[in-house]
Amino acid sequence: MVCNSLDVMVYLALAGRGIACVPDFSVENAVAGGRLKTVLDTYVADSSTIHVVWPSNRKMTPKVRVFVDFVRVNFGKHLVTETDDRKRQRVRPHT
Repeated sequence: MVCNSLDVMVYLALAGRGIACVPDFSVENAVAGGRLKTVLDTYVADSSTIHVVWPSNRKMTPKVRVFVDFVRVNFGKHLVTETDDRKRQRVRPHT
């Protein structure tokens, strides 16, 4: 099945209707609770990475700033801020 709704994909997986390739954060409680299990882990790259991208040659607008803050607070542990040759560094959520 092809679906463009994350919620529907998770719902169908929980209902036993198949497997879903979704971000880890969308099913972490279901996996921790044993309602879902991961499969094909060796074939799937990290599915929890979120990138927020905007042109660096423009000043960040207030709307973009609010969105970036929202993503940082709600998805901070999954947000990659920069990539170097050795490793990816993750953003620490605002406190």
